[in-house]
Amino acid sequence: MNSLTETMPMVAMAITRTTMKDRLFTACYLASTAVAMIGWLSAFGWATVAVAKWLLA
Repeated sequence: MNSLTETMPMVAMAITRTTMKDRLFTACYLASTAVAMIGWLSAFGWATVAVAKWLLA
């Protein structure tokens, strides 16, 4: 074993209950991420259809 390494004990963090503010933040973050994802997917879909119409016309 390398003389520069040594084992160190891990300190366990206490598990706390989430507050309503934390839950609300998580829900709002997930909702805004979902809306942004739907927006980007629809924009890319629209662009794909527009380019396909332009190339095939």
